[in-house]
Amino acid sequence: MYPTKLNLPGDIDCDKQVDLRDALLSLKAMTGTRPEQDSIYSCPGEDGVSDMGGDVNNDGQIGMEEVIYVLRLLANNTE
Repeated sequence: MYPTKLNLPGDIDCDKQVDLRDALLSLKAMTGTRPEQDSIYSCPGEDGVSDMGGDVNNDGQIGMEEVIYVLRLLANNTE
């Protein structure tokens, strides 16, 4: 897990860390399962405007790209 700046790519739940929870929330979003918290898609931006939380490819959606990104990041940091 990495403490980071606002709107870190892959940080789906906006907790300023990229972890397995982010991958699971991405999978839930893809299947239409309602996330436990509404902020999953809206993180405060640096200018105070809400941005898509964790969107890694700037397509405005949470999908497989985000899942793969998070899992690769976690796998690379366990070596």
